[in-house]
Amino acid sequence: MKAWPRRLLATITAVALFFAVLNGGRSRAAQPVVLPTAAIVDVAAVAAAPGWVDVQGGTRRLAMSIDGVVTMLAPSDGEAVKAGAVLVQLDDQAALLDEQANALEISRQQQAVRSLEGQLQRSHLDIGRLQPLVRMQAEAEDVLRAAEASAQTISDNLASARLAVQALQLQQQKLALQHRQLVLRAPSAGHVLRIDAQIGESLGRGTPVVWFAPDAPLIVRAEIDEHLLSRLALGMTATVEAEAGGGPRYAAKLMQIARAVGPVRALPEVRAAAKDDHVVECLLSLGAAPLLIGQRVLVRFGGAP
Repeated sequence: MKAWPRRLLATITAVALFFAVLNGGRSRAAQPVVLPTAAIVDVAAVAAAPGWVDVQGGTRRLAMSIDGVVTMLAPSDGEAVKAGAVLVQLDDQAALLDEQANALEISRQQQAVRSLEGQLQRSHLDIGRLQPLVRMQAEAEDVLRAAEASAQTISDNLASARLAVQALQLQQQKLALQHRQLVLRAPSAGHVLRIDAQIGESLGRGTPVVWFAPDAPLIVRAEIDEHLLSRLALGMTATVEAEAGGGPRYAAKLMQIARAVGPVRALPEVRAAAKDDHVVECLLSLGAAPLLIGQRVLVRFGGAP
């Protein structure tokens, strides 16, 4: 009689344990899976170097090719532009007047050419009329010689006038080129990072006025000490973080190592010039990391290719 309660108690306990395990498994299955953030990585560093964020192919500092006064600035800093978009416009009133004056001179000279062509045609007709008369001794030979000399003079003047028209047409092309140089256009699709000009400001030829970044993938330019170069290999992984530290680290990959040792690159937009002249520039692909062009970063190299 005593075995029955024990078997009943064991059965109840087993059922309770079954449901407990079943409910526990369901609870674990319902928990969300937390995936690591792809941008945040960490690798064992074998070398480190300062660097900055750039675009593949590099940014450009665009300058005007002619002196002038700014009359229009189309984009604002950070604006995306298409190839050929107007970035800076200089005053073109004088250029327009020069083109118009030269066009009028071309018209005047072309009219002179037409007049000389008419005179030469009439002179040839006169010579043709005089030649049979001279043969018949109905007209003095000196009259024919004078007509031929006059025709030669007209022909010479016509040649000079035609050359003058050609010179004026070349001058018109030169003026048109100078007029186009009063406009600074985007060399490709990209972003205007900064414009160093104001409306009404006088700009000199060759002075950088627009900092421009073409549409291209982000890269990192790191400058590593030459003594650490033997630790690097193309294709190795790296991490990139803001120079100030404390932020996330982003994955990068070493894709190019310079073939020469040189000084630290002068970067007026990024940092002051340094005295170190024994560094090697390395380029790393950065992917879609949310870093800014020109941002100073720290690169830690590590991980086999």
